[in-house]
Amino acid sequence: MKTRVLIPMLALSLLASTTALSFGESSDEYALGIVEWQYDCHPLVFNTGLIRITDPDMNIDDDVPDRFDIEVLSDYNENNIQKYVNPVYTVIETGDSTGVFETVVFWGDPGDEGIGHRVPIWDNVTVTAKYTDHTLPLSYLDSSLDITSSIIVRDVKPIEKKNSDGISGFYYVYEPCTVELLDMKNDPKYTVNHDFIFLPPLKQIKSGIAAKDVICKEELHLVKKNWKENWVCVKNSSMEKLTSRNYIYHSFGSSGVEIPSDESIPRIPLLGLPEIDNVEIQSMIDLFENRYHTSKISFAGSNVLLNATHIGGKTVSLVIQSLDDKVTATLTCNHMDWRNQEVITENVLDYLKNVNCFNPSMEETGNEN
Repeated sequence: MKTRVLIPMLALSLLASTTALSFGESSDEYALGIVEWQYDCHPLVFNTGLIRITDPDMNIDDDVPDRFDIEVLSDYNENNIQKYVNPVYTVIETGDSTGVFETVVFWGDPGDEGIGHRVPIWDNVTVTAKYTDHTLPLSYLDSSLDITSSIIVRDVKPIEKKNSDGISGFYYVYEPCTVELLDMKNDPKYTVNHDFIFLPPLKQIKSGIAAKDVICKEELHLVKKNWKENWVCVKNSSMEKLTSRNYIYHSFGSSGVEIPSDESIPRIPLLGLPEIDNVEIQSMIDLFENRYHTSKISFAGSNVLLNATHIGGKTVSLVIQSLDDKVTATLTCNHMDWRNQEVITENVLDYLKNVNCFNPSMEETGNEN
């Protein structure tokens, strides 16, 4: 009797699991598919592109590579009167049970009447791979989801420009596609060592360059202004003035290296300072941390910038500068009545212990140096 009951229950269980897979019902065991291109940008001179889909749920048969279809869309269709049929490509599993599927996409000249199964491309065209995932985790309410990934088809074209001496030369605009395509060409005359034209920070970020990778011209530092959150490139002298007035929210060195700026105080190796007197500097930072709620720590050139807000309403900016094996510190106190006190000293510890910025009654004393 028990055997008779067990067999129908087992059959129902198998039927339920098969139905869920067929109709895309959500399950905790399902994973969300991932769509990737080999490169974010593709040179116009390349004839093909590689698409990779990662979705373990589509590994139906462990004994043979599985396959399924995806769409490949070109926005050349949207920007031109002549319409092309977006081709369907079959992705094939890279092994018997890898859950990784790939296909090679062929580019075509839009002017070619026999373009057939190829994707129409031209300079600056966006091509999108679209995969419909029917096996979604429980957190998704719908039974399916279109997952896409796009690339830009570009050509590297140097720009002719005259330098300060009036001599013409060829330069490349520093933006993601240009950098990637120069790397892919792997030609001595196409390297990142070429002279680049560096656009203003906001234009670099808009092009897709991450803030930490923004590059300024020589002798300039990348900073982020407090009130507008605008990224700008400034000279050392301007950076010092902005820092003293608490106008800098965050800053990077000319190398684009960011120092973490969370609530915790990074130890000396993360601050970017030379190893000249780590104990003294760290004691100074600890004292600063104990007196104030530190909101930001950042690194620009040889400076460590500590911006803090006192609970009582005072805004304090501390700049620690390491130059020629000497440590100097500049502390600026901006009070509610906009009085400003700035002190520069080489005796860092004594300075921090005695400076009036750390004295709760400073607003009453108004002591200025």
